[in-house]
Amino acid sequence: MPQDMYLSIDLLTAAMPGRGDGVAGLVDFEVEHDADTGLPLIKSRTIKGLLVDECSNILFALRAQNAPQESEWHDSAAFLFGKPGAFLSGSSQVQFGSAQLHADLRDAVKYAQAVASDHSSASVFRVDKKSVLESLTGIRRRSSTDDSSGCPEDGSLRSARLILRGLTFYSPVSFDSKPSQRALALLAATIRSLKYLGSSRNRGMGFCDCKLLDNTFKDTGEIYLNEFASLLGGPKS
Repeated sequence: MPQDMYLSIDLLTAAMPGRGDGVAGLVDFEVEHDADTGLPLIKSRTIKGLLVDECSNILFALRAQNAPQESEWHDSAAFLFGKPGAFLSGSSQVQFGSAQLHADLRDAVKYAQAVASDHSSASVFRVDKKSVLESLTGIRRRSSTDDSSGCPEDGSLRSARLILRGLTFYSPVSFDSKPSQRALALLAATIRSLKYLGSSRNRGMGFCDCKLLDNTFKDTGEIYLNEFASLLGGPKS
């Protein structure tokens, strides 16, 4: 029976999970957001791509340390993320949904927008999608510097929208088949190792704290991290 969980992403610094385009006259790099409400989000393909990279780093470290049962860790990774170039028989058994703000907040924003649309002239607060997006994001402008003069290069000014720090996003995690304890342990370790996301993450942007939650939003990551340590022969804490 499929087991549903959540991946939580707490933004500790502003992040730029861009969508690959901009808005003419406003920003060169726009963030992903809901087209109806304006609430920012992080696409599922972005999340999976980041986790695949983190899992690859863990497998490399396990191989370098001659970890026991290395082939079984690779099998668990294939279960979680699939095998490159594989057909259906080797496809991922885990589905990651787009990470969004908590459902209660999304419902409240939708309700407020519905009420405002019916009483637009009497509305005190602006809750249209543009205002919602602007309330949870900021715009950063920067330009390249001419090494010889130390001045900004002509025509190099670029602007990008950032999601503000302090927000928590939740990505639903669903399993097409029942995961093993090893697979859950590897998933927890992979999620916990994810520390940066979005553009400019190599420069410190998008610093985040990620956790594996059960379907009641309870943090279960430590349980599986202990299992991860135990399977590697380390002590349980």
